[in-house]
Amino acid sequence: HPGIWTSFGWIDGNDYWRMEAKVRHDGFVADPADGVGEAGFTVRNRYLAKDGASTVCMETVEYRFVRVPEGVLLLIDTRFGNPERDFAFGDQEESGIGIRVAAELRADRGGTIENDRGARGGAGTWGKEFRWIDYAGRVEGREAGLLVMAHPGNDRKSWSHSRDYGLLVANPFPCQPEERREPYVETVVRKGESLRLRYGILIHEGPFDREAAWEAYRDLAR
Repeated sequence: HPGIWTSFGWIDGNDYWRMEAKVRHDGFVADPADGVGEAGFTVRNRYLAKDGASTVCMETVEYRFVRVPEGVLLLIDTRFGNPERDFAFGDQEESGIGIRVAAELRADRGGTIENDRGARGGAGTWGKEFRWIDYAGRVEGREAGLLVMAHPGNDRKSWSHSRDYGLLVANPFPCQPEERREPYVETVVRKGESLRLRYGILIHEGPFDREAAWEAYRDLAR
């Protein structure tokens, strides 16, 4: 499994989560750049329909890596659009920004999942909205983990598809009343418009203040 990724189980009936439809890298929008304590790059991706020929939508996404006192902060700023037609995202639970943690961090192997509301574990945090949610544990005796943060400027608050077996997804679409592949609710993006999603993922080691990390992300995110 990939460690950190963006994917969607339903866009106009196409499933990118299970790789039934493909996403094609269309090139760099801006050359990779680095500086003191920071690096980043911006790419354009084409979401193809299951036929492999027609385009469902385009994605332009900026990745920034910033060294902060708490660790390394990855900022993800992505926009989805199509200048030629409307398209829609479904509300399937496998949609959004996803992480897979190392085996040592899994909640069913001694790790922890906790959100800013104080809810814990996969069962306690699943389906709950959050500002931040932390998946952490110990590796070789040291505390480590990933803190996922949803930008307050997103159109809708994210909820967590969080599992004790090492999966965490920040889902920006409505939570289905009962799981199914076909959507109950569609989020339509109109021709020429765009859907913007922003997240931060802090890769941390050792004790740290989660609220301080959230404030740092909010201040750094544009």
